[in-house]
Amino acid sequence: MSYKIAFASSDGIHIDRHLGEAKTLTILTIGETKSVTTEVLTTTLAPGSGGRDASHPHAHAHVNLAPLLDCEFVVAQKIGREMSKALLRNNISAIEQTGSIEEAATGIIKFKETQERRRHISRDDLVVEKAHPHELNQISAIYVRARVRMNENGIYQWDERYPFEEITRADISNGKLYILKLNDRIIGAATLNDSLEFPDATELEQVYVIHRFCIDPDFQKRGFARRFLFSLFEIAQREGIHEIHLAVAEQNFIAISSYRKAGFRNLERMDTGGFGYFLHMARKI
Repeated sequence: MSYKIAFASSDGIHIDRHLGEAKTLTILTIGETKSVTTEVLTTTLAPGSGGRDASHPHAHAHVNLAPLLDCEFVVAQKIGREMSKALLRNNISAIEQTGSIEEAATGIIKFKETQERRRHISRDDLVVEKAHPHELNQISAIYVRARVRMNENGIYQWDERYPFEEITRADISNGKLYILKLNDRIIGAATLNDSLEFPDATELEQVYVIHRFCIDPDFQKRGFARRFLFSLFEIAQREGIHEIHLAVAEQNFIAISSYRKAGFRNLERMDTGGFGYFLHMARKI
């Protein structure tokens, strides 16, 4: 699969610009056969942000991200905390580095090759099945690790109260909790039922809803979430269901981006009271 790397550069050779101040971006497209194509884009600050002192802590918070949205990596001499957060919300890796574009690109290409080798796991190594009661502790431990990772990234969709052990036990007992195993190790969990589980939520008919979808942080960013999702789609299809729904906290930008890439669309914004605002999303299967 091809991917793009954006460099903040004044001459197309060196990484020598703060991302928010760059007038041009050098974009490398790395093809499936390792072919490299180069283009230079002219970029400007979004309306309303021009003239702000570059030393201000939020000086580049409103930089137009449009030229970067189809890039997987952005490399600049300096990026800044607010811009890095904005890139992360769009699943773009932010790298602060100086030196030549050639050296940086070589390092990223090697990183991607290593990543792809790790992802090259056959379907025979992965199993999706219903969870059993004796696996409760393993699943709960994964939920805790995932919550900690989300909280570290400023995402507070889960806390010490949720997902609590009793709801996990009930999901297992009802035959609604599915796990993803890699060589017999549980690396993911999700509940698949027919309720949004929110007070006053509209009742849904002939659809399934995914809840508490989780991949162990040690196995994230390796394509397992997508494989798990599509396995859940297949389970639903076998049971005569042709539409999948889910709800995700609106500040969970990483998950929202992943769900959109998997074909989900926004249906509505829901106020869940003490749990904040969630996006109700759906996908035909």
